Formats: sequence, C-alpha cells, structure tokens
Amino acid sequence: MVIGTLNEGFLHHELKQHYATKETLDSGVAARFEVPLEGFVVDILLSDHRIVEIQTGSFGAMKRKIHRLLDDHQITLVYPIAVNRRLIRVTDTGEVSRRSPKHGSPYDVFSELVYIPTVLDHPNLQLDLVMIEDEQRLVFDGKKGRRRKGWIVASRCLDKILETMSFTSMSDLFDLFKEALPEEFTTADLAQVMSSRRTVGQQAAYCLRAAGVIEITGKHGNSLLYQRI
Repeated sequence: MVIGTLNEGFLHHELKQHYATKETLDSGVAARFEVPLEGFVVDILLSDHRIVEIQTGSFGAMKRKIHRLLDDHQITLVYPIAVNRRLIRVTDTGEVSRRSPKHGSPYDVFSELVYIPTVLDHPNLQLDLVMIEDEQRLVFDGKKGRRRKGWIVASRCLDKILETMSFTSMSDLFDLFKEALPEEFTTADLAQVMSSRRTVGQQAAYCLRAAGVIEITGKHGNSLLYQRI
C-alpha cells in the first residue's frame, strides 16, 4: 500500500479548506465548494472557471472527470503524500499511538499516474504534490480488516503541510531524478535512484514512456532498456 493514498474524509476536507483560503488570498476570487459542473461535482470552483480537485484516493476514480473538464477549465490536481504518519489504534480500553515505519516520497504518485499518464502534459493541468504529516486512526474489524490483521482505517487527519511541489508536465517529474540515471537504464535503475520498490520503477517507466519522455532502446537480459528522448 502506498502511504499517501486513502479514501476521502477529514484529510480531504482539511486540504480543501487550505486551498480555498490560499486561492482566495492569492487571487481575491471567492471559492465555491462542491459545485455541479457538466455532470460532475468539483471540489473547488473559482469564479474565473479554475478548478481545484483534491484527490486522496485513486486517480482512476476521477479519470472521466479530468478528461471531460480539462479542455475548458484550468485544473489544479492536489495529491497528498504522507512523509511521516502517526498511527493510533483505538480499543475499548484506550488508544495506542506509534509512528509508522513507512515514509512517502514524491515518486509514490507514479502508482496513480498510471491511470492518466498523458494528462499531466495538458496545458490546463497542474499537479500539486502536498507533502504532509498525518494521523491515521485504526479500529478493529475482523471481517473487513484481514489485510491488516483485523485493523481498518477509521479516519485520516492532517497534522502539518511540509511542502508543496507543483508540476505541469511529466518532464518536470522526470527532472527530479533524471541526472542520476545512466544513459541507458532499466526499471531497476529507476527504482534505485528513486529509493523505491521495483514496482514503482515499472510504473514510472510506463508513465514516462506514455508521455513521450523516454523510449525503449533494447533489452539487457530480460529487462527492457530505456533512454531519454
């Protein structure tokens, strides 16, 4: 599981309030919440037809919305990633708190960009990766929580915003780590320079290739070789 992805809830609400306040202060444009628009409901709509979408879950769930609205609206897509997380297990006798051993990174977003790998290059889209510290409250449910030994996430709340990283193209993302790559590289090389799992390297290669940032040049053993275009 990627540490930065969960369903909407308190975190979604808190980030929506943060962005609405920021946009109003920066532009003087009043923000409207949960506005019906062309068959969808957008998180924040500004009077100049700019949209802010907070996505704390899968990008696959908003694929149709993004494709439908992007040609006529400027969209800021906000994706929070938990760099640090506090886990609180709620029991009948009280609460037990500990720090999660997992730490998110900007590269976690590749696991979601696989659903919309070419959209980031649209001139109307900006991707904001919000690096945060958050709190996850867990309750026991033996039926639903088999993957976590019976524990399920009851809520996720924002503790602190550490940094916001904005990108307007897949090349912008690639710029974060491309200089550390050899001239030809595999998905294992991608994973290594991102300090991520091989799966993330494979997801990054898929997204970068779909966006026309890298291309396949051959094979090394059973692994595909890539290079920058």
